[in-house]
Amino acid sequence: MSGYTKIGAEGEKKDKGDKKEKKSNKFPSTFQIKVKKNTLEAAVAACFRLEEAKKMRQEGNPHTVIGCVVAVFTHLLTMMVQGFLLFVFKNTTASAAAARFSPAAVNAQALSLQRMIAANRHLPVEYRHTLGPIQAKQCLLQSAHPWLGYLMMFVWFCMMVEEFFHAMELIKIVVTLPTVKPKSEKEKDPMKKPKPIPNQSHLVMGKDKDKIDHFQFQWKIFLLFFLLVPQAALSIFIANVGKDFLASTGHPGRLILKAMALKFILSFSKLFYLAYTTDLWSRYLKKAKYSMKRPEDTRNYWNSWIMTVAKVGIIVLLTMWAWSDYAHLLRLREACRVFNKEFGSECLGGEECGFGTVNKLLGR
Repeated sequence: MSGYTKIGAEGEKKDKGDKKEKKSNKFPSTFQIKVKKNTLEAAVAACFRLEEAKKMRQEGNPHTVIGCVVAVFTHLLTMMVQGFLLFVFKNTTASAAAARFSPAAVNAQALSLQRMIAANRHLPVEYRHTLGPIQAKQCLLQSAHPWLGYLMMFVWFCMMVEEFFHAMELIKIVVTLPTVKPKSEKEKDPMKKPKPIPNQSHLVMGKDKDKIDHFQFQWKIFLLFFLLVPQAALSIFIANVGKDFLASTGHPGRLILKAMALKFILSFSKLFYLAYTTDLWSRYLKKAKYSMKRPEDTRNYWNSWIMTVAKVGIIVLLTMWAWSDYAHLLRLREACRVFNKEFGSECLGGEECGFGTVNKLLGR
């Protein structure tokens, strides 16, 4: 009997172990995404908090409501500042730089350089053509290797595609979240009728994990039309301005510095958040997460590897498309690079630059 009892005990232990293994191997029914610390996501979280605004005012706690409104206003201010600076920058710098290099003028200069290179290869050293002051200065400013231009444009679009995809991901989250708070798994049992617990999350704001798991319809409309869609459009505008600005810059040092300047404009959202956020909001967003229901019996290949491949493909196509509009600049840079490599840069900065051949022929 003792043997049977022992076997039974082992069997019970084994069954318990199996149950534990089954519980540990159970695939979670929801997945969560951490909220980033910037003014955009602070505004999204603020709209979620404002769903409890009426209850907060009734309980004599209007300060949290004011904090949420300020968070939304801060991101609206951030977008206005970014848009204004980019508008001024485009009209005064980017467009002016691109206008200086019209395709017709640049192609004529590149053709002149190519002819000069071909003629100098058959002339003695003392009779070779030199560059004029304007042409020499332009060649000095367009001395970057074409591959450096492709590389910097690729890096620029990497940053902008990430910004755009982030805005689109937030749009997807806001649209797909339910309009009412979903029930927890414990409440799914029809035999159990738990007592309704009032939502007191606003009382522990910043002290406990807060899951953004639903949005009322009116807040979805507000987020889409005033925050998320304008943010996606602003990302496209920034990408276009940066494309023109970087393509017209041919000096390697200036190209890198200008790319860093554009990166500074992109960081306004995080900069304003760190400058104006309160300690309460900082602690709240540190723990806040988006909580979404995972589709049953499906594998998310998009977030596994397809998104990475899609992003790389989009960035490569955007880089090729951007330089297709500035192929004339690449031809000019190649001609300048060949001229300086084969015949040196003796005319750069010289007083007789561009007139050396004429003076030699006249015997001066």
